[in-house]
Amino acid sequence: MKVLLTAGFDRAVNVIALCELLSRDGHLITGLCIVSPFRLRRLRSLIRRRGFRAVIEAFKRMSGAGNVETEDADLIAEFRREENLRYRSLKSWCRDRGVPYLVVPGLNVPAAIDFLQNTEKDAVIYGGGGIIRKDFLQAADHWIINAHSGPLPEIRGMNACEWSVLLNLAPAVTIHYINEGIDTGPVILRLPVTVEIGDTAKSLRTRCVIEGIRGIRSVVASPGPIEAAALEDADRYRQCFMLAPVLREILERKLARLEAAG
Repeated sequence: MKVLLTAGFDRAVNVIALCELLSRDGHLITGLCIVSPFRLRRLRSLIRRRGFRAVIEAFKRMSGAGNVETEDADLIAEFRREENLRYRSLKSWCRDRGVPYLVVPGLNVPAAIDFLQNTEKDAVIYGGGGIIRKDFLQAADHWIINAHSGPLPEIRGMNACEWSVLLNLAPAVTIHYINEGIDTGPVILRLPVTVEIGDTAKSLRTRCVIEGIRGIRSVVASPGPIEAAALEDADRYRQCFMLAPVLREILERKLARLEAAG
């Protein structure tokens, strides 16, 4: 299969892993569209929502100084060893293999859409980069595959694995097609994720990310067309947003109680 991928930044672990693993499986990576995180509008939005500390943490994570805030560094390191993943930069991976890549301020800008239209592909794998709009969807012929770290349609939006635990729903990763709604596209595959003793919000999220990588890999490896089931009335289900600090504290305490009970 010929695949084009998107990424939210150059050192996105999930996209680096997919590039290496899909290539090993015999698939052809025909292009990468990498969103630059260092945009004034994006930084202002981050400061407004989460303060200057979040900007510092984001710079560390995106520069490779650490998997701060969103990923468990130990689990990522273990996954990299298990899969023998050598690269830490998408640009380096592309340059070494002669794969075209484009760095853009967002996926919906004309340059990204032109790149998508002019790159041969059977499917697009979404590895980050923000909300996708109509023009990008049309350029991809609506064949955009995503790994959502929560059960759909019950948990749509951000921090999906965390909200699953808070709302007493079984965590799961959903491989689905992206459509014009927020996590309302047809479902290809659901993968359960068990909350383990000792889990924190970071470790649970990281294991969901890793399960999503494996799920996409298995879907792309399937022979024939990738079938999916439509989500009826998906937009009627709750759309979740980033956890406020107090909710994150409640989540950590809930996970700690699970550990104590175990």
